[in-house]
Amino acid sequence: MTKQEIIDKQWDWFIVQDKPFGMNATGSCMYRGDDGSPCSVGLLIPDEKYRREMENTGPRNIGDELGWDPETIDFIIRIQTIHDSASRFVGGYQKHKFAERLRALAVEYDLTLPEGDPS
Repeated sequence: MTKQEIIDKQWDWFIVQDKPFGMNATGSCMYRGDDGSPCSVGLLIPDEKYRREMENTGPRNIGDELGWDPETIDFIIRIQTIHDSASRFVGGYQKHKFAERLRALAVEYDLTLPEGDPS
C-alpha cells in the first residue's frame, strides 16, 4: 500500500463518509471497535488478516505480518498520531481538525487528497 493509497483511504472513510473511529466501551481507540468500526490503522488491516490479538500492539508489531515496509510503518504511525490526537480534543472528536492535519500531512509528503474534500 502506498502513502497515497493510505491517505486516500483515511480521507474517504473518515472525512467524506464521516465514519466513526473504532473505539471500545471505555472510549479507547481500537483497530476494530466494539461495533466493528476501524480506527485509522485498523482501516488498513484487511478483514481476513485482522486478529483480536493485534489490539494493544503498535503498527511496528504487526507491520511485518501485514507486509508493511519500515517507511510505510513510519507513515502509518504519523496517521495514527493524527487520528489519536483528533479523538482527544476537548469536547470530543473534531472532524475539521482531523481533516486539517491530514491536509498538512499530504502537503508534507507531496500527496493529493481525493475528490470529496468538504472544505
